[in-house]
Amino acid sequence: QKLEKPELAKRVKLMYQQAILCLYYNPEIWIQAAQYSASVDAKLDDAIKIFERGCKALPSSPVLHLAYADFLQEHEQHTKAEAVYKRFLEHAKAEELDCTLVLVNYLKFVHKVNGVEAARQLFMKYKGSASWQFYTAIANLEWKLNKQPMVARNLFESGMGSHSTNLKFVMTYLEFLEAMNDENNLKLLYEKIITQHNCPEVWSRYLEYHYRFSDAQGVSAVEDRA
Repeated sequence: QKLEKPELAKRVKLMYQQAILCLYYNPEIWIQAAQYSASVDAKLDDAIKIFERGCKALPSSPVLHLAYADFLQEHEQHTKAEAVYKRFLEHAKAEELDCTLVLVNYLKFVHKVNGVEAARQLFMKYKGSASWQFYTAIANLEWKLNKQPMVARNLFESGMGSHSTNLKFVMTYLEFLEAMNDENNLKLLYEKIITQHNCPEVWSRYLEYHYRFSDAQGVSAVEDRA
């Protein structure tokens, strides 16, 4: 029997309600239920209620809160979206949870909605406990969107103070300097990190750099050290 759209929507919503009872602590079912509700209803009220219920049930779920914030941003409800970010970050701080994923996305949201200065202020607020991903995110915003490569380099240098032992961060900084053709700072950084990261990945990249830009004598010197 073919159902009319209103009846079909009603039954699918009921199906999601029943699924939520069985999968109450699965963030994906809350996301799917809210998104379906938004797709069939002219108003967003029911979808927002579903997201709110889900976030109350799963206050520590970054995936659910990000989906909710993205949903609100997509529908230009920026004030509510920011409230979702802040609520999760406050909860994460109280419970000592890893908030990196949400914080990086919040930074991008603030930059897009509130502008450059607001994003910089947010970075300064969390700088003391910022992860290497957060440093990378703000540096890339400055470089690629704000067209401020010097500011980006200063941010990477600042991040080296607390993340120089993190190979992923260091390699990201190297990639930035290579993209900027900043030969002087690139050489300095390579020499600095080789003592900390005496591993094949770093040496391989260092050798590749010299193969591209050095003469035979320079290449030979690095090969002897490696």
